[in-house]
Amino acid sequence: MSFIFGSGLMLKRLSSSCFVQGKTLCTQNIYRPKMYELEEAKEIKIPIPSGYIAGKVWNEGGTSTPILGLHGFMDNAGTWDTMAPLLPQCHSLVSIDLTGHGLSSRYPIGGFGHLISYVIIVERVMQHFGWNEVNILGHSMGAGIGLLYAGTFPEKVKKLVMIDLIKPMSTPAADQPEKTALGISDLIKAESRLESNPPSYEYDVIIDKMVKSYGNSLTEESAKILLKRGSVRQPDGSYSFNYDPRLKTRGVLGMTMEQQKEYGNRFPALNENNFF
Repeated sequence: MSFIFGSGLMLKRLSSSCFVQGKTLCTQNIYRPKMYELEEAKEIKIPIPSGYIAGKVWNEGGTSTPILGLHGFMDNAGTWDTMAPLLPQCHSLVSIDLTGHGLSSRYPIGGFGHLISYVIIVERVMQHFGWNEVNILGHSMGAGIGLLYAGTFPEKVKKLVMIDLIKPMSTPAADQPEKTALGISDLIKAESRLESNPPSYEYDVIIDKMVKSYGNSLTEESAKILLKRGSVRQPDGSYSFNYDPRLKTRGVLGMTMEQQKEYGNRFPALNENNFF
């Protein structure tokens, strides 16, 4: 078992220089990473009790341990579109839209999401494909979900790749009651917007709004990739974001850093390298 931890720069360099437990495993020219010719990704829908998880698969016939791509908050499966050609073709890459994101179903009316809800989704994906082992490739929130899954089922995770995980998502225990109160208020308000039509924009405007929502850290090209799954075209030709509005509410229930550490300590590579 091993883990790779890196910054966003590794999105372009991951296949060129791989670092596991502080050691370089393989290196090639980082300015000219090898690009593989890939067939167009296959769209998939994985049934779950509340609907389905949408996603895409590259190299479906890969014979090595599969890679599961987990995107960040408010992103979608398009996150890995530009990385897929950089990964060895012996691995299949399955990239999913987490619940409420992209083309996947939203949470049921009256329900709410929690970090562990996403861990359950990962396990449903594992069982759907009949996988006994997986390599997890996670970005930001997806990296945090990967960490929790690796701590829950350490025997099922061969490698854990965490990109741009500033720190595990945690809430001090003393702050949790107030956070719960605020989260419940936010949730009920957001539920009232579920049946209303979301605002719509001209294509160039929605791209600009998306770039600005990321503090201009997202390029226009990247915004266009994410909007393929993150927006819906209206009859008048305008575009609306398709995310579940409840995603932008404060969480009803969080986890303390101590809890996060216990999950991390169950995954040998994190424990042995004093990740926390």
